[in-house]
Amino acid sequence: MARAKKLSVVEPVVEAEATSLPSMLAQVSALSAETEVKKAKSQKNENVWGNVKMLFDAGKTNKETLAEIHEMYGNTSTSYACIAWYRNKYNKLAKSDKMTVEQLLNQVACQFGQDQDWVASQLSKV
Repeated sequence: MARAKKLSVVEPVVEAEATSLPSMLAQVSALSAETEVKKAKSQKNENVWGNVKMLFDAGKTNKETLAEIHEMYGNTSTSYACIAWYRNKYNKLAKSDKMTVEQLLNQVACQFGQDQDWVASQLSKV
């Protein structure tokens, strides 16, 4: 009984044109210059708070934030009063995140398994 030989298929190799790195960079920069990047406009006002918070973190004023939000979402349903409300919420969250010295000393003391007086005495040595 004769065994059939397995034949392997050999694909032809196509050699790519050798190009230099500077010419490739020039092509990429030409493509990126032609391509205009547009901000994605949302259909609904999704995650307005997240975007407003990001703009506040960047130091934007309420008016600048309002203009950015209108540009992001392509509508004017967010008013200046909304931005002012978000600013108030942002400021309240910032205040609630701050620790008092006593809270900080308690936290450090708990990490070392000691009390506040021990932490204070250690800090006075520094």
